Amino acid sequence: MRGQAAIMDALIFMLVASGAATLLLFVAGIYSSSTTTQINTIYNYEYGGNALIALHYAKDEQGKWFWNELEKKLTTTNQADIEAYLDGDARFVWQNITASSPAGQNTKLCFEGAGLGATPCYPFNTPEPVSTTIYTSSVKITPDINVIIKLYY
Repeated sequence: MRGQAAIMDALIFMLVASGAATLLLFVAGIYSSSTTTQINTIYNYEYGGNALIALHYAKDEQGKWFWNELEKKLTTTNQADIEAYLDGDARFVWQNITASSPAGQNTKLCFEGAGLGATPCYPFNTPEPVSTTIYTSSVKITPDINVIIKLYY
C-alpha cells in the first residue's frame, strides 16, 4: 500500500509541477507581447515628436528655415502653393522624414485649421491609408493652425 501511495504522490506532484510550468510560460508569453506593443507605441510617439522638431530646425534647398516658410505659406497661400513648396524646395526635407519613419510612405503631414478643404494632409489628393492604428503628434505653428504628423499602420 505504501508503494501505491508513493507513486500516486509522485504523479500528483508531477501534475502540479507541469501545470505550474505551463502557467509560467503562458504568463511570460503574454507579458512579452504586451511589452513589445508598449515599446512600439512609445517609439512611434517619440518619432512623431522628434520628426516635428527636425522639421523645425530643417532648411530647404534655398537655405531658408522650413518651419518659417511653411508658416508663411499656410497663412498666406492656397493648397497648390503649399504642395508646390513641399514638392519643390522642401522635397528633400519631407523625403528624409518619410525615409526614416517607421511607417515609411504611410506618413502624412496634416494642417488643421489652415482652411485647406477636405484633404488637409500632404501628400494632397491621395487617399488616407486603410489603417487600424494611427499615431499622431502635433504642434501649433500659428495661433490658429496645428501641424500634425500621422503615422499609419
